[in-house]
Amino acid sequence: MKIPRGMTEEQVIATINKVAARYAHKFKFGYYEAEDIKQEAFIIAMEALDRYDETRPLENFLALRVHRFL
Repeated sequence: MKIPRGMTEEQVIATINKVAARYAHKFKFGYYEAEDIKQEAFIIAMEALDRYDETRPLENFLALRVHRFL
């Protein structure tokens, strides 16, 4: 996992969880539980960290990546 400069691993995970929780409730549908969507969003965000451009806010970067795949 790529840790952005100036952040700890815990801060990165907290940001990912915040983004994942936001999208889990927006994209909950059918038989998918919010927790399932949250876990999928977390995985998508973790994989996207390798492409993170540190000139942009992390939360915005992750939200765009999660929204694109959900």
